[in-house]
Amino acid sequence: MGDGQQVVYEGNKVVVEGDPFTITCHLTVYDVIKWQLNEQTINPDSENQYKLEEEKINGKVVAKLSVLQAQHSHTGSYRCTSFSNVTHQVYVLSANSVKPNWDFEPYKVFKYDTAFALQCNVTGTPGGQFVLRWYKEDKVIEPTANKYIFKPEENTLMVYYASDDDVGNYTCQAVNAKTNSTESVMRAVIQVIGFPKITLPGDTPVVEGERLKLHCQVKGYPTPSVVWSVDGMPVNESDARIRFENDGKVARAFLIIDNVQLSDRKTYTCKASNIANQDSTGVEEKTFVRVKDKLAALWPFLGICAEVAVLCTIILIYEKKRNKSELDESDTDQSPEQKNTPDHGKDVRQRK
Repeated sequence: MGDGQQVVYEGNKVVVEGDPFTITCHLTVYDVIKWQLNEQTINPDSENQYKLEEEKINGKVVAKLSVLQAQHSHTGSYRCTSFSNVTHQVYVLSANSVKPNWDFEPYKVFKYDTAFALQCNVTGTPGGQFVLRWYKEDKVIEPTANKYIFKPEENTLMVYYASDDDVGNYTCQAVNAKTNSTESVMRAVIQVIGFPKITLPGDTPVVEGERLKLHCQVKGYPTPSVVWSVDGMPVNESDARIRFENDGKVARAFLIIDNVQLSDRKTYTCKASNIANQDSTGVEEKTFVRVKDKLAALWPFLGICAEVAVLCTIILIYEKKRNKSELDESDTDQSPEQKNTPDHGKDVRQRK
């Protein structure tokens, strides 16, 4: 009789319904092969699809149990010999038993500077049998106070303050709550991408004759494509004054107009799109270009000069009128008596 502790099992522990699985049992030549499922003897037949094989290798016996298409009835504890208490547990899960909260398969979309939730619901398993372990680019995610928060009761990973660093592939993988072992078929991948975000001032002043350079600052993953329009119409690219420049990976992020004219005083719209907003027309921002007359700075100066000229004219007229008034008053002050006095004195002197 063999030592039951020498029985070793290999093979699937978690199987998706409809998939094949195999259990291999290594035991000694002294052990009697007797396959059982939940203490019930297994008899191969077409109904349960069991196939049993055995062979001797290097003085050991290798017994195999295979199933072509797993069914829920195949869930349970398997044992290859009654001389051992060691068993092999198999769980048969419903197809798509790990269901991520994709926005659309296989993507989850976030908006910058906000929080987003990744969720994987595990179905078809005994309650409390599995917990989730989260990975980003195959590295285990550890909870942190300000970034990653786990909610095991909801099978959710919360990610706060979304930024470019948060894009990438996330994996939720089932972990056996009792043994802490991972089950390769109990996993799903979520590709996190960023919804486009545009920064563009609401108003843009420019002086006639100068160069206008509008910058549509765009964030998003995958890199968004940019389209410009003017008053709701496509940009007239045949105008030699107009051209575009790239901002890193963002094509046509700059709209440049040389020798700006008063007719360029319009509303300019930047629209950005990527796969994250595939179901919409894209996100957009507008700026109103205010074209100032190139002599605009001269008009205030000329206005001041005109005011000074008017003021000087008023002062000059006032002074002129005042001087004339003073002369008139001087003439009025010389009375007739004062005019005759010198002649009277002359007559007196002559008589003497």
